[in-house]
Amino acid sequence: MAIAVLGAFGVGGCTAVFAVGADVARPATVPLRVFPRIVVVAEATPESDRLGSRLVTHLEAGRSTVERASAGLTERQLAEGTLPPGTAVVVVHAILTQRDRSIIARRQTLECGPLGCQSSRRNRIEATTVVTGHAVLTVFDGSSGRNLQRETVTTEEVGRDALGMRLRVFEQLVTLTGELVDQRTEHVTIELLPSESEGVRAALLAIEHGEWPRGRALLEAVAASSAFAMLPPEERALVLYDLGQAHRFDESVPADVRFARASESLRAALLLDPQTRFANALDELGAHRRSRQLLLAQREAESHNFRLAQEDGSEPIPSAPSSYRRRDRP
Repeated sequence: MAIAVLGAFGVGGCTAVFAVGADVARPATVPLRVFPRIVVVAEATPESDRLGSRLVTHLEAGRSTVERASAGLTERQLAEGTLPPGTAVVVVHAILTQRDRSIIARRQTLECGPLGCQSSRRNRIEATTVVTGHAVLTVFDGSSGRNLQRETVTTEEVGRDALGMRLRVFEQLVTLTGELVDQRTEHVTIELLPSESEGVRAALLAIEHGEWPRGRALLEAVAASSAFAMLPPEERALVLYDLGQAHRFDESVPADVRFARASESLRAALLLDPQTRFANALDELGAHRRSRQLLLAQREAESHNFRLAQEDGSEPIPSAPSSYRRRDRP
């Protein structure tokens, strides 16, 4: 986990806010890589064919066997159930559209008359070009033909260089579709709230240096002290909020335990002082927990599918990994 101090500030005696960075693992939106075999089919547009080729190249950097196939042949195989178990079929549809748009722009003008020239800014209606890229990935289970998932990405650019814009928009589609099929690490910003307690200051200093376990232990000591109960509710809420964030990112503790403790501390902070910041932190914790659960499901499905694919075939490979039966999103 990467930790970096992003800033600290205080205004007019208000509580300072320390922003630190942390890494959160996110699952693939389209977990194709859990299948031992991936068949890529491009629909009948030039952009679909190009994007299909780029997707094959991207997926080849992994454990799966990846191949291109024609749409007609694959449709028959899906309908007849002749593709082997453990096969994912991904149909790629991509298209670029171009249209004109009128915009109002303020331009500097120079008007000259008998008394000389005067510069002014006036609104003018100008024509510009909009290029929109649209891509859809539709995933089928090869052996059953069942539609597992459909995801769409869209991007656009406005300007006057239509050819350059089309090239850039297509490359953006390539990037976005590649991101769909990969697990990723998201860098998130976590705000911590100092208080007057010396123990809290020491804890935040430890977290500032990436020592989440030590920071969490120091905050727990503050919350367990006899002096803590004498603090105003708002001050106790600040400590409990920081403790909740420290629990969340203390990877020395098993994930289920640290998430449960983080939830307990954040809920206690919200009860003491119902701030939007505390409610948002609970929502972010829930999203983090769901991300981890889905990530583990994808890893389990990948391990199971590849293990069975390497054995003698006496046990069938599942038609769809467990992650595809979970439609929730982080």
